[in-house]
Amino acid sequence: MKKLLIASLLLLGFATIGLTGCSQEQKKNSENGAIDRMTDEAARQAVDQVRVPLDKARAIRSQEEERLKGAADAGKE
Repeated sequence: MKKLLIASLLLLGFATIGLTGCSQEQKKNSENGAIDRMTDEAARQAVDQVRVPLDKARAIRSQEEERLKGAADAGKE
């Protein structure tokens, strides 16, 4: 009977240690995930700050090219 009690307590102890170790690793992974999310968000904002002015400049360049093409066609006639 004592052997069964000791074996049960050892098994319970190992199970408790194993489950506790797994839960601590999940917390660590979720913290890394939060850092990754913050880094991705900062990178996205930086790219947007560069991309928006470039897109505006490209749109203005296209308008200018169309205007010059229209003026050239009108000058040929």
